[in-house]
Amino acid sequence: MAKFRFHWGWAIAVFYSLFVIAILTIVVRSFTVDNSLVVDDYYSYDLAYQEHADKKANTRALEKDLEFEHDRDKKVLKIVYPPNFEEFEGTILFYKPDNKKLDFEVGVKPDSSQVQLIDISSIVSGYWRIKINWNGDGTGFYKEHSIFN
Repeated sequence: MAKFRFHWGWAIAVFYSLFVIAILTIVVRSFTVDNSLVVDDYYSYDLAYQEHADKKANTRALEKDLEFEHDRDKKVLKIVYPPNFEEFEGTILFYKPDNKKLDFEVGVKPDSSQVQLIDISSIVSGYWRIKINWNGDGTGFYKEHSIFN
């Protein structure tokens, strides 16, 4: 009976076969990944970058910054705005990085004590980035905060 010997010819064949399987796996997986843009209109978004940078600088210059309190038990996000503003307007974007179909916006509407409570019981659990683009007495501000719901 002949004894099987594993020589260099078999090693090359095994290596080549594993290489082909790896490449085919990568090709198949690449077709299943959603590679759509995170921002649909990225060109106009890029043009407004200086305005965005100015809003971030205004936020850093605030004496008292926005405060966030995430209550997981009550499923409520509490946002406390700086007390030295009379009028507020703007939007709060709840951004889900892994699925843009779940993104939604809420208006900036603090009560008389500069507090806004947002019910987050209906949002999908996971990582959320909250982007607040707001104006206080005509001055623009921008702040981001992350939560894990």
